Amino acid sequence: MLRKVFLMSCLFFAVGASAQKEVIYQVFQRSFFDSNGDGTGDFKGIQQKMDYLQMLGVNAIMLSPVYQSDVNNNLYATDWSKTDTAYGSLNEYRSLVQEAHRRKMKVYQDLDLRYVNDKHEWYTDKTKYKDYLLLKDNANKEYTNANREHSQAIAVNFKKGEVRGEIVKMLQYWINPDGSSSYYSGVDGFRFSNVSDDFGGQSNLLREFWVPVIKGLRDTKVDLLIMASPADDKYTNDDFYNVGFDAVFDRKLRDGIVSFDKKKLENAIATTILNTPENKAQMVFVSGYDVGRFANAENYKSDQLKALAALNVFLGGKPVIYYGEELGTPHIDEVKGMERIIWQRGDTLISNTQWYMPFMKADGELYEARPVAEQINDKQSLFSFYKQLLGLKNHPALTEGQYVAMRNENEYAVSFLRVSKVEKLLFVINLSDEEQRIYLNPDIIIKFNNSRMLLGDKEWDFVRGGRAITLPPYGVAVWQLL
Repeated sequence: MLRKVFLMSCLFFAVGASAQKEVIYQVFQRSFFDSNGDGTGDFKGIQQKMDYLQMLGVNAIMLSPVYQSDVNNNLYATDWSKTDTAYGSLNEYRSLVQEAHRRKMKVYQDLDLRYVNDKHEWYTDKTKYKDYLLLKDNANKEYTNANREHSQAIAVNFKKGEVRGEIVKMLQYWINPDGSSSYYSGVDGFRFSNVSDDFGGQSNLLREFWVPVIKGLRDTKVDLLIMASPADDKYTNDDFYNVGFDAVFDRKLRDGIVSFDKKKLENAIATTILNTPENKAQMVFVSGYDVGRFANAENYKSDQLKALAALNVFLGGKPVIYYGEELGTPHIDEVKGMERIIWQRGDTLISNTQWYMPFMKADGELYEARPVAEQINDKQSLFSFYKQLLGLKNHPALTEGQYVAMRNENEYAVSFLRVSKVEKLLFVINLSDEEQRIYLNPDIIIKFNNSRMLLGDKEWDFVRGGRAITLPPYGVAVWQLL
């Protein structure tokens, strides 16, 4: 009878949640690892650090835009079909993808299709590519490129059929650059940044542009993961799911997580994780080049980042770890979201990228996380904690299970279950910088004394027959319920 009550409760709370197995590492290659000493991270650098990524526990890589551009984040394309030579040649890119596939890892590309720059052939040859761009639109931008030169970003005319055809052709190329039957050198999916239904005076783009584009991709390779990162928060996730996107980067969930506010977090979970249709996914993230990093000069050594990591990994959906998050890399205003990873101490070392140093304020103090080499061997480091978290991802409750709400009386702590057919895991996380006494309400019938702690200090464990625990500031505890 108790088992029946428990399972009915799971069904009630878990409607719409989706099981996910991937952990994606989103890398900004310019700042990741410099393989040749030119100051810029590159494709070879990522390939050389595959062992590091697998040791961490991720099984997919999302590359920032790889195409030619004159801006450091590569958002404004000069040529969508060629690699940025600062990152390496096409052969080096292909080698990276092939090595990932050899290791059974997936590779995704991030793209922003809204703009090209004034060096793109659609702009330089306006006669041949008439009306491909919105030359007089107020959406166009002026910016300073990587060489400190004045440049323009010109809006793309998504309403023109030829433009749509060229974009599909370009994406199909990245899916299968070798034209082989194995797709071994091609990406496994795309994240499209700043997706919206209206742009540059154009409307109904989700139906008129994205539906045929997604169809063109599916016709090429049916099992692609196609992700939308919305341009703003005026859309619902269903707006993107209904036109064919598989997954959505919803900032409402991200904002709920980084708020460390229980009510905001639970409301965000209800509208995202628990409202995800079957066979669709919610991308769970806390940092990125578009939102910056949560870690900053004040908290990058704090246990708060461990609680943040647990929320990112355990809530459900597809967790996305932004490069350097596992080290506590702090936000720097001058290079928002593009901060470098420090592999070893000393700026003369090849591995530490140097490209953004001229952009730093001369009188500004540079806050950087502890080097990788130090954190790997420190069992108390943030890196080791991430490794612990991702080591639990093979549990059926996390690879196949649903999110189930578990109420508690404490306004500064969240508790929830992940439940599969064969396993139940309980998670309790202190969201505050003070010790919290947490009592789990008996709304789901569980014998807490019949459990095994998977993560946390044994001193935090349940007293036999009790439902209360005490967690230190930002403490994270996980139990397998037997």
